[in-house]
Parts: sequence; C-alpha cells; structure tokens
Amino acid sequence: MSTTPICKCLTENCDVCYNMTVAYCPQSININAGQTPSAQIFLWIRDKLSNLYRELITVNGDGSIYIPLANFPTGMFTPEFGGVNIFITSDVDGNTILPMGTLYPNDTFNCILLSVNNPDYLTTDDGCEFLTDDNNIPLIAQ
Repeated sequence: MSTTPICKCLTENCDVCYNMTVAYCPQSININAGQTPSAQIFLWIRDKLSNLYRELITVNGDGSIYIPLANFPTGMFTPEFGGVNIFITSDVDGNTILPMGTLYPNDTFNCILLSVNNPDYLTTDDGCEFLTDDNNIPLIAQ
C-alpha cells in the first residue's frame, strides 16, 4: 500500500472520471482501457478511506486491463465497502497517469469511479452474497 496522491478525481463532478458499475461480488473485472498490448503498467485503487493500493499488471492483448481481485482486501469489491477510484500509470510513483481511451466513444478518462450493484442477496461464508433458489443453492451456479 502506498500513500502517494496520484489524481484529484475523487468527486462526482470530476470531468475526467468514468462512472462504472459492476455486478455484485464480481469474480473478475476487465476494463477496456485502450492501452498498448503486453505493456507493463501500474494499477492504482483508492478506497473510500483514501487508502491507496498499487499493482504492477500486464495489459491484455486487446488493450484491456484485468484487475486481480484476489490481490486486494476481502470485501473490497462489494457495495458495503463503497466505491473505489481506479487509475493507471506508467511509473511506480504514480506521477504519469495514463488516459484510458476506449471506455466511451471518442473520450478518454484519467480515472474510473467504480461501484458495485447491491441487489437482494443472501450472505455466504466467503463474504460474497448470491441469490438462492428454494433449496438455498446459489442461482449463479445453475
């Protein structure tokens, strides 16, 4: 974890952040970021308490980036945790923010304000929640 401030786009009125919502308890998150395939870049995530997390990642062949959810705190990508800010940089210190280019046609963004849906789910032991059928079997597994 780092405490280096890298972007001031932490409010809803920031004109360079993209609002993105993902399904509850995602198994993975991929972002169409328009980056150079196979490049190594730094993924930064700032939580609602301003804790800053950094991961070195490799851009996918199509220019998208994959967020390795297992490398972040349990429950971070749930509605209860709150939204997070996502940035990518070319340097370890977070000084060179890379615009994410293909999230929305003809626009680029310096950050993503990511939130997680909160439908009516039942809690399981692993911190995730899933809708269940009458036999208490998660519907996602059917």
